[in-house]
Amino acid sequence: MFHEALGAASRFAHTAGTSASACAPIGTSARLWRYAVHASVRVTLPTMTRHLLTFEDNGRAHGDLLLHLEGFERRCDSYYFALDGGVLPGREDAEKVRQVLRQLLRGWRAAVVALKSGEVALLPYEFDDECSGWLRVSIGDDDTVEVLPVWSRLEGWAFYPSSFEESLDRIGPTTPVWSDLPPQLMTRGQILASIDSSIAGASPSQG
Repeated sequence: MFHEALGAASRFAHTAGTSASACAPIGTSARLWRYAVHASVRVTLPTMTRHLLTFEDNGRAHGDLLLHLEGFERRCDSYYFALDGGVLPGREDAEKVRQVLRQLLRGWRAAVVALKSGEVALLPYEFDDECSGWLRVSIGDDDTVEVLPVWSRLEGWAFYPSSFEESLDRIGPTTPVWSDLPPQLMTRGQILASIDSSIAGASPSQG
């Protein structure tokens, strides 16, 4: 049902680099979500290695996480990273956000490494009050990976970024995922290299 609503709406916010509100609807439909789209065709990630998810500390915990795919960028908030109770409980500073981000990305890496042909992994990147943003990653027989940004009504406060694996059984009929974006194609090696680059970018020496 979400696909029909999204498919009927071809209006995108072409505002890459702007701070995204918490999955804020645009227009009059609660199922129209603001994101930045720069391409409407299936694209392949270049061979260069780049960060997939970057923390840019601005002291506000809003608009300081950047997801970057070829043809798609989205700014998100680190607010729930700072509130993650699984890492450095009682702290809410930038170093905690970096540690939580590294733990999240290690979970991404493990999920991608473990993927077998025909399987799907869901990797969260956006944690908001009323929804969450994920990368839906699937792999083919030739080790080609398809990455699709999707959204779920599973609230960002309902699980910790550092242990997102525990929430995966809650993504189903009551909190489905949906998207109106084209998939991105890359190799398993490319996505792993980008995840590793993101982990290195979130290390203390980088920030």
